[in-house]
Amino acid sequence: RLPRERITYTFVFFLTMLGAWQLYDVCVRAAITEEAAVRYRALLRVWQFFAIASALHFSMMLAELERIVSHPVTLIALYVPCLLFEASYSAGLIREQVEHVPVFGWIADSRELGPVFRAFSSLFSLEAGLTAVVFGGNGWATRGQGDRHRAARVMAVGVSIPVVFWLFTEMVFPMVLGWRQWPLTSTFLSAFTLATAYSLARYDLFRVNTLAAAQAVLQTISDALFVVHHSERIRYANPFAAQPFGPVEGTPIAGLFPDDASRAAFVAGPMRRALSGEQVLGAEVTLRDHGGGEVRAQVSLGPLYTATVGASVVLVVHAVGPLVAIQR
Repeated sequence: RLPRERITYTFVFFLTMLGAWQLYDVCVRAAITEEAAVRYRALLRVWQFFAIASALHFSMMLAELERIVSHPVTLIALYVPCLLFEASYSAGLIREQVEHVPVFGWIADSRELGPVFRAFSSLFSLEAGLTAVVFGGNGWATRGQGDRHRAARVMAVGVSIPVVFWLFTEMVFPMVLGWRQWPLTSTFLSAFTLATAYSLARYDLFRVNTLAAAQAVLQTISDALFVVHHSERIRYANPFAAQPFGPVEGTPIAGLFPDDASRAAFVAGPMRRALSGEQVLGAEVTLRDHGGGEVRAQVSLGPLYTATVGASVVLVVHAVGPLVAIQR
């Protein structure tokens, strides 16, 4: 599968586990009797462990640590402790008591659950902390990379804040300070994660982030290549494009033309044909380089459509000015 698909599927798995954790939290806290709360915990608690493990899994995929996270040893280290933790409950190694408190409803008293619980809780706390570190590191490592950095920054804020909240309210409070836990993590994390997912989809950041997997190919193209949105804004420019045209990613396409009449003719002709689904090959245009000089060129255009952004065109510029000069 393509890297984009693996990241997407990992994110969907994380959201599924998060939804199951939210269901577990609601069912336990809203239970009518203590017996019902205990039964709900026994039935659904394993999903909260998988939510933590899958969050770290997704963060490593997003940070392009796929060689590490795809190794069988890494996958075993991530997910087997979830099953062992649940097995410890089932074997009676962890005996918990639930209590009903105002506002929160039925919650487990995690202050007196013994060394086995503390050992597993420390492991999951470490995983949660690593998740925040990986997201933050990915945001730092992608500085200056446009949409990819924006995607990393959104993910770092959207997931790391609830993770830190969980560490304090459900681990530090009961296990270090001896206070009763605040069981708000699943709701808090769900709200932040769904808001993050909406932001990534709304601005097409999740899809653009995975463009890194194809950049090795795009960087070998010795022609200027652009992805131009139907609103006439340049959404992507390959490295070669910066040599004649300068840094144009994110700017209107008008900056590529010497005057507005040339731009209008291009938009009404080749670009409109490409937006309608036609492949346009060898159209002659006059462009403007970053120094203000004119560049005679041939361009090829093809349609590109994404569900979240809509219609765009791929524009490849073949500079022919030097060839025309030789022929003359």
